[in-house]
Amino acid sequence: MKKYIFLGIMVGGSVLQPISLTANTIDTLRLSETNYYVMQSQQLVEDLMLEPINAQAGSAIVDYAMLFLGNPYVYGGNDLNIGVDCSGFVQQVFKAFDINVPRTSKAQSKTGMIVQYEDLQKGDLLFFGSNLEDITHVGIYVGDHQMIHSSTPETGIIISPIQLSGSTPLQVIRRMIV
Repeated sequence: MKKYIFLGIMVGGSVLQPISLTANTIDTLRLSETNYYVMQSQQLVEDLMLEPINAQAGSAIVDYAMLFLGNPYVYGGNDLNIGVDCSGFVQQVFKAFDINVPRTSKAQSKTGMIVQYEDLQKGDLLFFGSNLEDITHVGIYVGDHQMIHSSTPETGIIISPIQLSGSTPLQVIRRMIV
């Protein structure tokens, strides 16, 4: 039996959870409808332990979003390296996985499946505002009651606790991966 190191999942032309290659030999393993790209290895990797694709994709989205932690906030920005605002951040992160979401947080808040707080999963979108019709901010759930988001020009892309109360509390949660 060949032994492998799991490198990532290929979904719609994008590799989820990319890991740099250190060898020349790459094989492709076909499991269900997803291509798993793996590197042949002498290391002791007996089995590929894979989560269900939705949980795996949510974790991969969070891992990808984390690559931009500390990058600048730019109002109206669409470049994850140069700068993005909150909705641009979400749009560009999901775009990397061939998931199209609208450009504004208000439009994004009306897309996808509604999720209850107790059912939050990594990769879910959290929308904030004074009410459901006045959504002004969005972030990506990373686990442990925290989110990654492009916050302000002073802080850029950061991880913050979810704000359940205050002037712009959490209003709705949406799942784009179903």
